[in-house]
Amino acid sequence: MLMRTFCWIVFSVLACFFLVLSTASAQRVAYYVSTAGSDSNPGTINLPLATVAGVEMKLAENYLNNCQAQTAPIIVQFRRGTWYDQAITLKHSGCGSVAPIVYENFPGEIPVFSGGTRITNWINLGGSSWQATLPSNTVNFEALYYNGQRRQRARLGSSTSGVLGKYFRISAPIAGHYDRFYYNPKDPISTRWSNYAPTTGNPCGQTPGPIALQGEIQVLDFELWDVSRQRISCIDETKHIIYLTGSTSSGYSHGYIAGHRYLIENIKDDLSVPGQWYLDRSVAGAWVLHYLADKGEQPNLDAVVIPQQAQVLTGSNLNYRSFVGLTFAHDNYVVDAQGYAGSQVDALLPAAVQCMDCSVLTFDSDTFTNTTGYALGLPTDNLGGSTGNVVQNSAFYDIGGGGIMLGKIAEGPETDTNVPQFGTVQNNIFQGYGRMFPGSGAIALLIGHDMTFVHNDVTDGYSQGIMVCFPDTTIMCTGTSNSHGAYNVSANYNHIWNLGGGILNDFGGVYYATYAANGGVITGNKIHDFSDAEAIGDADGYGANGIYIDRGGPITISNNLVYRVVNGTSVTFGPTKIGQVVAIDNNILAYIRRSVINVFQCPKRGYSQFSFGTNIVYQDRTYTSVPVSAIQNGITYLGTPVSSVQAFSNNDYWNTSEIFSTDNNAFNSENASCKSKMFYNLAGWQALGEDLGSLSLDPGFKNPNYPVDDYSFISGPPSTGFVPFNTTGICATCPGRNLPVLKPPTVPESFPTAPFSPSAF
Repeated sequence: MLMRTFCWIVFSVLACFFLVLSTASAQRVAYYVSTAGSDSNPGTINLPLATVAGVEMKLAENYLNNCQAQTAPIIVQFRRGTWYDQAITLKHSGCGSVAPIVYENFPGEIPVFSGGTRITNWINLGGSSWQATLPSNTVNFEALYYNGQRRQRARLGSSTSGVLGKYFRISAPIAGHYDRFYYNPKDPISTRWSNYAPTTGNPCGQTPGPIALQGEIQVLDFELWDVSRQRISCIDETKHIIYLTGSTSSGYSHGYIAGHRYLIENIKDDLSVPGQWYLDRSVAGAWVLHYLADKGEQPNLDAVVIPQQAQVLTGSNLNYRSFVGLTFAHDNYVVDAQGYAGSQVDALLPAAVQCMDCSVLTFDSDTFTNTTGYALGLPTDNLGGSTGNVVQNSAFYDIGGGGIMLGKIAEGPETDTNVPQFGTVQNNIFQGYGRMFPGSGAIALLIGHDMTFVHNDVTDGYSQGIMVCFPDTTIMCTGTSNSHGAYNVSANYNHIWNLGGGILNDFGGVYYATYAANGGVITGNKIHDFSDAEAIGDADGYGANGIYIDRGGPITISNNLVYRVVNGTSVTFGPTKIGQVVAIDNNILAYIRRSVINVFQCPKRGYSQFSFGTNIVYQDRTYTSVPVSAIQNGITYLGTPVSSVQAFSNNDYWNTSEIFSTDNNAFNSENASCKSKMFYNLAGWQALGEDLGSLSLDPGFKNPNYPVDDYSFISGPPSTGFVPFNTTGICATCPGRNLPVLKPPTVPESFPTAPFSPSAF
């Protein structure tokens, strides 16, 4: 299987085909499946089966009833083509590690499992306007894909701002209420929109609209680190209040914040830009889909797909199954009548492919695309476990939510045996995620231990890169008497870049909120080009962090290259127990916009928050820059004795725009109450007992400037004890980096973005 994947990418298609064919012939294929087959066939290459259900029945009858006799993988190969309207439920495990069930593509062909329906009965109404009457059994949907690319519903302001619509700003919240807000009277909010339909019993006292249209216009509120999707109940044009059908006060979100941005989506009157669509559900049993075609598009000839099935593939308590070279797409998640309140990393979303309490699964060389929620979910429910799963060499792109979600939000009954453990996510690419729910993450481990995330490429998302632990305010990831929480988690040699887009705050390239006795290791990562909401004009924009430790420890952070981010490293609270430490050692942190290290909270007495040693800090902003840029930000209590809480040593600080050693605002410290900052230059700082062995010398990078970004040394690093490491973001000799992943196509934005310019960061 690995040989087949390698040849797809490296060799020509013809050479690959013959190489794989010879490899496949060494292992017997149990069944072949084709969209042109029949489940009454025997499943041979000439007489293939037609469906997964047909395969599962054959496997149960002929293989799984006698697992003792199976001495090799049980292989099922799928031919090219798309299986539409799939809601597959798998019920059978493989026959152990020697004989797993392997679902794989026929060599050189691409099978697609789609939860969608292709629409073909289009009628041109003139120019770019097309419509299709949908089958009477069509269920509601909020996404549409045209030739494999996501299209947008009509948004307010489209006629002047384009297909993505226009941001408006919340005028003010309404105290004590999380289901309404004041809008600016100048905003083009109207009760005269043709599909405006006040809900039954609405607080405005307006006559309810047609049931089918009630609440179909949605408000997307961009808060701090999450985005809610709420349905409009009614609009009071006199008091300038928008009322929603549900509340954002879910415990995971913030309500409505004055000055924050919102979008209004699915307004029929704003269907004005090619690439937009609107579903008219005003006539029961005869819904009409409207689409404005772009130049050259022919909906009656092209592939237009609407999602219909809630999930494409599901299973529970399965073991020893592999999925190789398959594509999964078009799940259908629709925001319910009360709306979607938003949450940290959008952990409440479903996944297109999900296996509950499943172990020893392998997803290899697969593609996940065109989803509404998460792409792949491997959750647990406190009853079973999730052990030894591997996701590798796969592409996740154009994802509505996040890429992979592992485990569940901690509730208290977790044990070390019923959470994700001893799993690996390696050598995948995550590109263009959060396209419907922008608070989502590429990889989210909600709780688990002994997990490895290595050699992944993560780019073009709006929030978290790799997230470990859900920072609930009650249970968190501390673990209980039966659990040690999240521990032994490694994020190594990942390349993470171009996150935030300027539309969200408070995220990290690598984010750990472990709270555990042994958080893990973050090493060898290349992390760069993050933008928080300051970039788009939010007055309270903050927190695009390269590496983000939200509580937790001990954690080792070493050999990482972090540049052009808002905060290089951020430590919210520090470790949870005396004697633990977050060790930030031997990293390169360059062109940091705000602070090299940021600390949020005053430490508890006797606690060590972090050590910062043998790092190279390379800056061009200073304390007089706009915005202010500094080595430290937030809480800077050093402890008594000095360096017992925050310890600096053996670093090299260089600034291209000043003589750093004479900067009297270079460092600062606070008293035990974390107040009354005192500022120091390097010599004064060292006189306190901090940064002994540190200096200020040009480290001699070859060319760290954009767009070259070469942080290798001309002749070697300064003599602080710094050990050079590979700054390319790829460890070619490290275990796991043995298969390249094909680059997915560029994914168009789903929201207006405004990232910081890398040339003027």
